[in-house]
Amino acid sequence: MRPHPVELRQRGVDAYLRGEGSIRELAECFAVSPHFVMSMVTRSRRTGSVTPRPHGGGGKKLGPAGGAVLRALVADDPDATLRELRARLRAACRVTLTEAGVCLALQRLGLPRKKSRSARPSRTAPTYERRARPSAAGSSATTLVPT
Repeated sequence: MRPHPVELRQRGVDAYLRGEGSIRELAECFAVSPHFVMSMVTRSRRTGSVTPRPHGGGGKKLGPAGGAVLRALVADDPDATLRELRARLRAACRVTLTEAGVCLALQRLGLPRKKSRSARPSRTAPTYERRARPSAAGSSATTLVPT
C-alpha cells in the first residue's frame, strides 16, 4: 500500500490549523482516519514536514546462495526441525531468519518441512498420550493416560 500524497497530508494539516473543523470532521471530509489527521498534525509540529517516512524494508530473505545452503542442509538431514535448520543456517551463512522465515524459504524451494514418519513406534515406551474418558462420577476433568 502506498502512502497518502503529500498534498493531501498538507491540506489536512492546513485545514486543522485554520480551524476549519475538528479532527473527526476533517478526517471525514478528506476520507481518512482521525488517527491519520492527528498523526500528520503532530508530525508537522515536531518536524515541520508531513512527508512520509521511508519504508522499513520488510523482513529478511534468503538469497540464492542461502537457498543452496538450505537445500544442502535438508539433503544432509531431512528430519531436521525448523529450529535446527535455523541454527544451522545461522552458523553456515550468518543469516538470521525466524522459524517462519525458514518455513517460507523451504516452501519457495519446494522442500518439505514435515519430518518423515519412517521410524517404527517404540515397543517399550508410549509414543503418544491419549486422553482418558471422564470419570463416571460426572467430573469433566480428564487425565492423561499413557497407552
